[in-house]
Amino acid sequence: MTMSAFELLHRAGWTQFRRVDVDETVSRLQASGYAVVPPYRELIAQLLGLVVLSEDGKNSLEFDMDGIAARTDAELCEAYGEDIGRAVTPVGFYSDMVLWVDEVGEFWGSFDLQYGRIGQNIQEVIQWLLVDPASMHMFDRRLPD
Repeated sequence: MTMSAFELLHRAGWTQFRRVDVDETVSRLQASGYAVVPPYRELIAQLLGLVVLSEDGKNSLEFDMDGIAARTDAELCEAYGEDIGRAVTPVGFYSDMVLWVDEVGEFWGSFDLQYGRIGQNIQEVIQWLLVDPASMHMFDRRLPD
């Protein structure tokens, strides 16, 4: 039986009550020129430092700001936000893909100039990346109605 996205999150150490101090992370992002969207602080307080592994342990979704800094920059962040019409903030990464959250709390993924919406919440993202990667779809840049 395959583990669910929720089970993978729990296995990584997430609980609904998990909160870490994110003031330093937010300050570092802002000092580097990133927009920090409203849902970011609550989301990253729950996820910062977690590594969510696929059931077989071969793939991971990591919530590590140093890893994000090595994969993107504030200029790309701003360009993505302008193109989609919503500000975005980086929250994690999967291999070479950076995971972003937008100002309404939806998730986007990017590989340099390829990017698009990948989920409405973190469980959808984990489902798509770690539980059922065969269901992966091309990035969608259209905003939902």
